[in-house]
Amino acid sequence: MTRRRQVLIAVLAAATLLSLSYMALRPSAAPEGIQVPVAAVDAPAGTVLDASMLVLARLPADRVPEGAVRTVEEAVGLHAAVDLFAGETIQAGRLTEETTGTAHPGSGPGRRIYALALRAEDACGWWLSEGSLVDVQLLATDPEGGLSRDVLADVRVAGVMDAKGHLIATGTQSGEAAPAILCLDVDAAQAERLAETEIDGRIKVIIVNETMQ
Repeated sequence: MTRRRQVLIAVLAAATLLSLSYMALRPSAAPEGIQVPVAAVDAPAGTVLDASMLVLARLPADRVPEGAVRTVEEAVGLHAAVDLFAGETIQAGRLTEETTGTAHPGSGPGRRIYALALRAEDACGWWLSEGSLVDVQLLATDPEGGLSRDVLADVRVAGVMDAKGHLIATGTQSGEAAPAILCLDVDAAQAERLAETEIDGRIKVIIVNETMQ
């Protein structure tokens, strides 16, 4: 190997080492996109957001809607004004400092109050009052003519009304109008199942007897 060739190889090696050193020492380029909070879990309308319900995600700029909050702190402590779903960005317009919708005492945010007519044979309505527990049997005929049965267990009674929609206190018939409407405290999925059964099936309410002390 000639001296000239040795010098050329040494120069190329030095240049390569210098280039690698520069790349290793220079600041790394910032990741592309924008880091914003997104919902870590589904949050029904009325839910008070806390830090555990949010997670930071880096999204392309064109996927971050106008009005999206940029820090977790901006959202913590506020109420969801609408249902929020896991993975979606948190927009300021969907948050509020106040609860939204109807605030029913004893029920939680995002719960549904389902009104169910009490038939004449549901005499047990006289024993029901706010806070009572009932099992709700959903009876329907399947396409083959068989009977399908589903049970919503330990559903809380939100209230009992007369035929005019006035809340009544039950437990005694003296001076009280007959119970005609039963208000049940259910979640969204249970409300949907109740509505579907009312169309082509039958709903039976069964009292859960409390343990006597």
